[in-house]
Amino acid sequence: MSHGVSRAMLALISGGLAACDEPPVAETVPVQRQAEAHWQAYGADRPAGEWLAMLETGHEVGPQDARVRDYDALLTHAASRFTESPRMIANRLVQAQDTLQAMGEAHGMDDLLNDFLALAPRGDHLSFATLLHHYLNLRRQGVDHGSAVAELRRTGPGGVAQ
Repeated sequence: MSHGVSRAMLALISGGLAACDEPPVAETVPVQRQAEAHWQAYGADRPAGEWLAMLETGHEVGPQDARVRDYDALLTHAASRFTESPRMIANRLVQAQDTLQAMGEAHGMDDLLNDFLALAPRGDHLSFATLLHHYLNLRRQGVDHGSAVAELRRTGPGGVAQ
């Protein structure tokens, strides 16, 4: 190795080491964080009604809490009318609430579920997810809650007049 190359390498290494005395400058890249997703995983320890009541109240609740019992009854009723399990219905309700809140709307999950139960005839197992999808599409088009529910009552979840 030539003497000139050795000096250049020594200068480069010395310059790099000299920079070590200064605190490192962190490169910041703005990151837009999404709101933490609300989802109850399969096999979760917390029953769906208890989970919804906890999300609604913002604090821990027990199985004997009145809101838990209310949600348990609603979810059991919903599971008899829709194809999904209580856990999946609860997950969809929370997703709907998150979507509506992002649109500047506020609806109680129990009110929304009661409105959807009124659209599901006894013995006719509908897909809760499909019904919710059509409802949210109407809402995104600027239709208010009451009108969206009335439209689904008139047309059914597929948007075809009955």
